Amino acid sequence: MKYLILRLLVALLTFSAGLGLDRFLTSRPNQLQRATPNVSYEPIAAEAAIAAPMPVSPPKPTLIFDYDLEKFDPQAHYAFTGKSPKGLSRDDSFFIKIWHMDETSHDSVWFSVWDERGNTDLWASFALVTERRLFFVTQPTDEGFVYRFDGGFLRRGYIFDSAEGEVVLKGTLTKSKNNRTVVEWPVRFKVIHQGC
Repeated sequence: MKYLILRLLVALLTFSAGLGLDRFLTSRPNQLQRATPNVSYEPIAAEAAIAAPMPVSPPKPTLIFDYDLEKFDPQAHYAFTGKSPKGLSRDDSFFIKIWHMDETSHDSVWFSVWDERGNTDLWASFALVTERRLFFVTQPTDEGFVYRFDGGFLRRGYIFDSAEGEVVLKGTLTKSKNNRTVVEWPVRFKVIHQGC
């Protein structure tokens, strides 16, 4: 019995010495950095948190405004005008809004589609606005459609001051899905004043 206890004691000491030596000889791993937890203290309904998908904010758009604001100002609401192109119903309509004040403002180029399903508002993910040209690409719709407009201004100066019904912008509007063109329309736009 003494031999059994003595053997267990020697085995336990040998194991402890080996474990201690292993820890001593093995290099310590780098300290892990803890991430700052992102906690919201706003109460939300449990049902809404479970049912609603987490919103994904779209990437910041690239908007390039390259003109002299003292000589040219395209800031206006533009409405599709003229004969409906092939593939559009009589009630379909397009609107463009350009908003640019200065480098500190929240600039935007906005495109709105009115069709049989109602109104779809789309922000431009990329836009180039010069004194002569307007080019933009919208963010995708819920169905995955992307609209692209490439056209030119037909008037200089302050576009908003144009006469009612005057065509001030024309170009080609393209509707695509998965980088494939679905339809392409030649379109013209006039400025609408909306009571301003």
